[in-house]
Amino acid sequence: MSRMTKTVVVAGLLATSGCSDFLSGDKLDSDPNRPTSAQAAQLLTAVQVNSYYILNGHAARVLTMWMQQMAGTDRQYASQAVYSYSEDDFSGYWDDVYGGGGLIDLRLIQSLSDTAGDRVYSGIAKVLEAYIIGTAADIYGDIPYSQALTSDTPELDEQLDVYAALQTLLDNAIADLSSGEGTGPGDVDLLLGGDAAAWTEVAHTLKARYYLHTAEVDQSAYASALAEAQLGISSPANDLESYHTDVTLESNIWYQFFRDRDSYIRAAATMVDTMKARGDPRLTEYFGPAGNGTISASNAGSKKNGNESRDFPLTLRTRCGVDR
Repeated sequence: MSRMTKTVVVAGLLATSGCSDFLSGDKLDSDPNRPTSAQAAQLLTAVQVNSYYILNGHAARVLTMWMQQMAGTDRQYASQAVYSYSEDDFSGYWDDVYGGGGLIDLRLIQSLSDTAGDRVYSGIAKVLEAYIIGTAADIYGDIPYSQALTSDTPELDEQLDVYAALQTLLDNAIADLSSGEGTGPGDVDLLLGGDAAAWTEVAHTLKARYYLHTAEVDQSAYASALAEAQLGISSPANDLESYHTDVTLESNIWYQFFRDRDSYIRAAATMVDTMKARGDPRLTEYFGPAGNGTISASNAGSKKNGNESRDFPLTLRTRCGVDR
């Protein structure tokens, strides 16, 4: 090997070594702005905020139209109100239930809490899981659950099987919450401030709800629902209310929608006419009167192509700001 060749080889090795050392290290191999893990407290906040959209967002609005409580009167809601929709119309809902901020993060919270020996924290996450998954089963019937996080093509569990699994999950949550093991999330919990006793009441109330949902096929479920309800939420202070502020993007989800998309949905004539005929005193609790002091309503699709008719002025009575 010539002197020139040796020089080139050595220089190449030195350059390679220098680049390797220069481009590696703790502060270079990891991006602090793209964390690969999160603490239970961070995950819990994301889950609770995400739950507001699951429970009060698009799916809730569509269901009120299909139950003829509200009428779709503009844009996509005019079509969806008469059952014209595609799979994509609800894909975001499924992402919320199972993806980030949903079941994946709830199971991770439980794993982290179990490792830390904090059963109170784990119990709260289990109650939230039962709440979110139970809501999905309420809406869709058969849903992925037992294989939801273990298969790329999970099978649908029958609705009754999902309710049965959630009863067991809630029993486990109640045991965790009453164990006294761990401190729980404390003020990180936006809903009940980490109060184990309050969360226990919520768990019993959910058990009562899911028993009622199975009573048509199992008459004994009525007695079980009554027993659980008597152990459930005992005072307004323990109500499970979503947490909002008077900051624009933190307002009540329903309020945000009607503030920004006033023409999309109105009260349904079916709902309003029925309540008026019965003299139902809740009418003004559900809906606010128009400028002339009357409460009117619309039929599905009564406003076309974004041209809003003022024949049925109505404002849905919603709450803005902190709910509790």
